Amino acid sequence: MVELYKLGRASYTRLLFSGGDLTALGRTYGLIGSLARRDQERFDGHRQTIAELAASRATLESGQVEVRSLLSGALVAESDARRDLTALLVGELVAARERLDSTLDGLGNNGELAAARVALPLGPFRGQSEPPVPGEITVAFGSEQTSEFGTIIARAGVELAAGPGESVYAVHGGTVVHAGLFEGLGTLVIIDHGDQAFSLYGYLGGLAVHTGVEVDARTLLGTAARSPTGNQAVYFELRIDGRPVDPIEWFK
Repeated sequence: MVELYKLGRASYTRLLFSGGDLTALGRTYGLIGSLARRDQERFDGHRQTIAELAASRATLESGQVEVRSLLSGALVAESDARRDLTALLVGELVAARERLDSTLDGLGNNGELAAARVALPLGPFRGQSEPPVPGEITVAFGSEQTSEFGTIIARAGVELAAGPGESVYAVHGGTVVHAGLFEGLGTLVIIDHGDQAFSLYGYLGGLAVHTGVEVDARTLLGTAARSPTGNQAVYFELRIDGRPVDPIEWFK
């Protein structure tokens, strides 16, 4: 090894003729043969490693193409499903609003309810009412929400964040004219405050009142649940003179 080190980075030819006699030449020839076999083995192993790496790379690239194809298909399917769900929810919301308008018009024109209505109207209490739940507004009144699919949704009420089972209270005194399921709004409570004023409380999970009962401000109406989209919220709508108004203007 010392002699090889002294020779430096030499070729096999220099190594072969570095011996001083035939005996040294023979030993050197044997050494060169061993080195050559070792180098050939290393070269063959290196070439095999390169081939295996090339095959692995080709397999990996093929797998990446397949994964991208699968992901693309999955994204398209998810996009289609979300588009269909959005269209379904928008349709249900529009239908619910139309049914609600018809229901409230009928309540407002029903003379039999006049005697049950409270004498204290809601209109003058602008800016003085407590919200039905203390949570922040997650969906604003009248906001036209343009989704990624270009769908426009007009809101006649607001959604207030509320945990499951959270208490929901009346904002003003009146008569409960509806307490039960209402398609599109879940379990719904409608309170008639007189003079064509109504407050509506949707997405409820449980009821604490029934139709025909008189309630005061802060009377417990029920508990919060979830919206049709799965959000933890309470739907609240306020109508003055039979028309939807922004409830925020009536909150303290």
